[in-house]
Amino acid sequence: MCSTVYLGADHPLPEIDWNPEKPGLHISELDSPEDIEHAQGILHLPYLYQIGSFMGCSCGLAYADFLNEDHDQERRADVKDLLSYLKENVKDKQLKVISLSMDKFPDEYPLGDFFIPDTPPENEFFLPEDRILNLIQP
Repeated sequence: MCSTVYLGADHPLPEIDWNPEKPGLHISELDSPEDIEHAQGILHLPYLYQIGSFMGCSCGLAYADFLNEDHDQERRADVKDLLSYLKENVKDKQLKVISLSMDKFPDEYPLGDFFIPDTPPENEFFLPEDRILNLIQP
């Protein structure tokens, strides 16, 4: 099942366009009224974005030994780019992210903190699903 990652901010963020010639991290402001309403109801921030990977969707924003090794380089590159983007844009600002599994729709989502690492973890990276994460720069 595909996942969707939404990013919410208290200030406008730069977008990264999808490039079909060189697929990778892309971040676009939500424009569909349904998506805006859905993300706004979860993140409660005025600026809302969707984050995607080389796969087109958000599924490539994770890596671990148990995932398809054929795309390990692409996954790691997109995670590295995502962490750099978040670090650059969180400075003294409020950012929240949520990774949604598209087969569950709970009434409430738990809240947690996510400390953005200086470098991507060696063995695995993933955003916990169905949890609102306050992004914090250490």
